[in-house]
This record gives sequence, structure tokens and C-alpha cells, in this order.
Amino acid sequence: MIMTPTLYASLWTDDYLDLLNYAKEIGDLAWQEEIILKLASTTEETIQSLILDEEKNVLWSKFDAINDELLELYATIEHSKNDAEKLRLSQKVWDLKLQRVHIHNKIKSIDTQK
Repeated sequence: MIMTPTLYASLWTDDYLDLLNYAKEIGDLAWQEEIILKLASTTEETIQSLILDEEKNVLWSKFDAINDELLELYATIEHSKNDAEKLRLSQKVWDLKLQRVHIHNKIKSIDTQK
């Protein structure tokens, strides 16, 4: 599911309304006030910032997964005796490095948007 700012805002608001209901149920007036203030002060820019943070977290997870895969490939290349296999794995390493650069550029792009 693609998270548009409107959908994200709706889900975020719904979550906070659930918290507000729970705060009312347990009778926590201070928490109720805090939630109401948070709901009232949330702007479209805040929601957009939250979306960008989530996108950035997903990208960093992909970046880390690529690093893990690269380490595995390096170990496999080191222990391989087959030159054709080493060449194939080296090409895969190169492809992953390009993916990693692309992901890093997307992360930098998100940082400049904030």
C-alpha cells in the first residue's frame, strides 16, 4: 500500500483518537490534554515529515540488507575455486554496490527535503 500524506494523516489521527479514548477510559486527564494538544497542533508538514522519516527508515533497512548480502558474497568469492562462479558473484557485487549508491542518494534526497 502506498502511503499518501492524506492516508498517513488519517491513520495517524485514528491512532491518536484511540489513545484519547483509552486515556478517557482510565481517567488520565493529563494524558487526555496532551493528546488533544498533539492532535490540534499537527499540521500537514508534520505528517509529511513523519512519512519522510518512515521512508528513510525503510531505505536504511534496505541499505543494511545489501551490506549483509555483500559480506556474504565476499566470503563466497573468497572460498570459491571456480573462476566462472567468482566472475558471476563479482558482477552481483557490482550490481549491489550500484543499488546501495542509489539508495544512499534517495536518503540524501530525503534529508534535503526536511
